[in-house]
Amino acid sequence: MYFNLQTLGEKIVSKEVTNVYTTVEANSGLVSHLTYLNDYIGTEPVIPEKLTRKQIDTMLKNAGFNRHQRRAWYKTDIDLSFQSRSRWEMTKREEFINSCLVNMNISKFVLVDVKKCLANAVEDEDIEYFKVWLKRGVEFLNVDSNNRTITLRMFRDNEVKIPHGDYPQKSGIVYSVDKTNDTYDTMDKAFRGVFESNAMSIYVVEKSSRKQLGDIFERMNNGVPLNFFEQQNCVYSVTCSTIRGLADDLCEIFEKAGVFSVTDINRRVIDGWLANVSYLALYKGGGYGRAFGKPVHRKWYASTSSSNKVMGQFAESFKEFILEVVGDKLNLMHHKWVVFDLYYAYRQQIVVNGKILSEDNTMVQDFADMYTILMNDKKAKYFYLKEGEKYEEGKTVLFPFKNTIKGEGGHTQVRVDAYEDAGWDITKYFEDPIKKDPKRTVTKIEKQGIALRDGWKDSDGDGFVPETLFDGGLDAGHIVAHAKGGQTEPDNMVIEKMAPNRSKGTKETVVTQ
Repeated sequence: MYFNLQTLGEKIVSKEVTNVYTTVEANSGLVSHLTYLNDYIGTEPVIPEKLTRKQIDTMLKNAGFNRHQRRAWYKTDIDLSFQSRSRWEMTKREEFINSCLVNMNISKFVLVDVKKCLANAVEDEDIEYFKVWLKRGVEFLNVDSNNRTITLRMFRDNEVKIPHGDYPQKSGIVYSVDKTNDTYDTMDKAFRGVFESNAMSIYVVEKSSRKQLGDIFERMNNGVPLNFFEQQNCVYSVTCSTIRGLADDLCEIFEKAGVFSVTDINRRVIDGWLANVSYLALYKGGGYGRAFGKPVHRKWYASTSSSNKVMGQFAESFKEFILEVVGDKLNLMHHKWVVFDLYYAYRQQIVVNGKILSEDNTMVQDFADMYTILMNDKKAKYFYLKEGEKYEEGKTVLFPFKNTIKGEGGHTQVRVDAYEDAGWDITKYFEDPIKKDPKRTVTKIEKQGIALRDGWKDSDGDGFVPETLFDGGLDAGHIVAHAKGGQTEPDNMVIEKMAPNRSKGTKETVVTQ
């Protein structure tokens, strides 16, 4: 694949000129494997300077990580915006080391010099972006070559072995590799010297905006065309990074359940679906059946989109729904749009109707049971009408329920109608939130009045010396827990020993007469 990266740039629209492209400045050349290992990768993860919580959150958000994904950083590291989720298997890594040993490491390593890009940055957004990488000790960002860079590091650390066999040299020497000398440390020293001196090609960007880096990534993809979802992953916005982080958090459970394949996860199809779900859930006015084509997707991911302000809330609620409400029962669903149906109905009850999910409910299992019956019903009795069409007996095409799970749009309404016809009523699993008394505790004189009423005895019937009421060992506790709607009034209060009162949770207090 050949093209001139020197001409990459951002399109600028003005009245006078239709397209103007600013130039990316970069240097390219050859370095040895040893130079790359020492000067670019480094020997150990770097230790960043002390950061504030706000700086850490900004840093991680810009990099596509959440605060729970903190880790050590290397001198050359990655921004997840520019990388696929796919990671090489060990066989692939060994094949690459073989290429390095026979001087065939010919694909360019595309890096970004963070210090130089920061020095050349003009826009505040770009300055902040490069600053946070330097704060963690990262000097080079890997735009295209992450798997190769990691493999070189793993080889140096004896985690990748040399493929066994003979390696003849131009000098006539033949190096034979077997299980006794197939690691970096155990290989023949002269052969290691061959590896270390063999050349590799690097392309280092020294002046570029964050948006231009996304452009570079789109073009540098090893000859494999990027799908639309992978292209959108380059976008620099809160919405994009939040969706990427959510997909990373949930991809394992979705893969295990068979809802998304490994390929769908690696090629960010799951990211596109989550973006679609967020759009349907958050779009003003709400409602499924809204088109989420490429133009809408681009606007939803834009740095100026209103979605950036609320995407964090969506991510938290959806993650809680999958991990805590659905959990392992996701294994019973199999289809992403069926998962969406339950989430959308669940969200409507909470967000729109102000309800809460009842304790010990069977909502997810009941939904899975109903869906299973519908999926196994082979009768063609469902139909989809486009706008303006009417049902005509014998002419309208009928199909079984399993044909409705293919996507959103009109299919969703057909599924919802099928659930309703099957007797599904999600409202029975929800209840009104408990209205808590705004008053949480009683005053000293009220506490003293409760003690006097009960004859200076606690809830266990044990008497106490009146003067010890305020020594710290006795509480004025709720009989019906405050969290359960219990009022902070004398009729619902009793003197309790401090330890049992503060460990009982929402249990009702049993009063011994």
